[in-house]
Amino acid sequence: MTMRVRSCRPIKPLALLLMMVTAWLSGCARMTTRPLDPAQSAAVLRAKNFNDPRLQRFLTAMAAQPTHQGDGYGLRALVLVAVYERPDLALAQGQVALARADLTTARALPNPVLSLTPSYNVTDGMPSPLKIGPIVNFIIGSFGTRQAEIGAASARYRAAQLLIEQAMWRERTRVRDALITLEQARQRLALAAQVKKLAVLRYSLIKERYQHGMVAAPPVMQARLDAAQAQLQWARAMRRAALALPGLAAAVGVSPTSLAAIGLDGGATRQVHVRIKLGAAVQRALTQRPSIIAALDRYQAAQDQLRAAIDNQFPGVILGPGYHYDQGQSKYLLNFSLPLPIFNQNKGPIAAARAQRRIAAARFVAAQARALAQIRRAVADRAGSDAALKSANQLVAAAAQNRQSAQVASAQGAIGPLRVLAARRQWLVARGEALQADAMRLRAIAKLEDALHVVLFRRHRA
Repeated sequence: MTMRVRSCRPIKPLALLLMMVTAWLSGCARMTTRPLDPAQSAAVLRAKNFNDPRLQRFLTAMAAQPTHQGDGYGLRALVLVAVYERPDLALAQGQVALARADLTTARALPNPVLSLTPSYNVTDGMPSPLKIGPIVNFIIGSFGTRQAEIGAASARYRAAQLLIEQAMWRERTRVRDALITLEQARQRLALAAQVKKLAVLRYSLIKERYQHGMVAAPPVMQARLDAAQAQLQWARAMRRAALALPGLAAAVGVSPTSLAAIGLDGGATRQVHVRIKLGAAVQRALTQRPSIIAALDRYQAAQDQLRAAIDNQFPGVILGPGYHYDQGQSKYLLNFSLPLPIFNQNKGPIAAARAQRRIAAARFVAAQARALAQIRRAVADRAGSDAALKSANQLVAAAAQNRQSAQVASAQGAIGPLRVLAARRQWLVARGEALQADAMRLRAIAKLEDALHVVLFRRHRA
């Protein structure tokens, strides 16, 4: 019995190359369509509420759930709800993904180029009239250029990452300001209700005296006008309070109905952590604020782009190993190409890169200047608002003392109830001035918080 052994034929270079190309193509990305449904997107936005199980798990993981009986959602919890699946935050994340893609592009090696130049010799058919074979060109760029482009893309990626932090801070600013507005509106509404009640009571007393012939008609008309004015101020306070809740709901990203159904804890807007070293905080803000660091990263990117443009004066080389099947013979080739920088030395891109670096440096200095001006305005505003609040509190103390004296005098029969009501009215007016001064102070602290990029509104529990 004769056993035949079948020898394996060597794979030809052309077949091997085709197999490699097929393998590479199989790993290429494919387009997948993702249409947007406006109705579905609107439904998702409208359905966001505090009862969402995923949102509750997120708040629990961030330790932002109310822990004490009767407590409501505070500033930190509301900010976390605001940033949860927020479109603005998704936009910043998209910018980061785009910068990451640019970095991937910079790190990628250039693909080789496959060339085929088949020919047919009609005069000589022996042993074969065909001449065919591939040549693969490899582009070997300047090492310095590639590293500089990678450095520039890395700097832009770092700057894009800061967009997320800046977006989160903007969300916090919107929620904080809306919560302060709501708290102030509710306090002014309560005060307006007391003023209205007092004005109505005063009008009733004066009207009763007029009916008994104890006073003339003009004081009655004046008391009636005062009561109507107090009613108008109360109605305006009602409107401000009614608008403040949808404003906070819009900042948080939920419906006003969902927000009204939960308890709110505005303690963070009344407890301010101001024990900071201002000099150190200003220095830190001028060097470490996200906008400053982002401007610095963009300058570094411009610096690396200039280095890449300069290194690109001497471009890389092209190596082209190949194989030819030439009339029955196998021939192996090696091509070598080197661009000659004779007619231009990349002067245009170099000049543009230098200009971009100057622009980036100017933008960095401008960012620091804007931050410093913002800090100085906030510091001055806070100092002025503190002084105004101190004066308003002194006025409230004096009005309270006058009210107490009027009550004592009334109990002794020295003055009548109208004088007591007048003292109470002066006290309520002083409290209104104090509320307005306190609102100015909180706004000033909020501006200082944004300028320093330091959390100053913080809930403290006993």
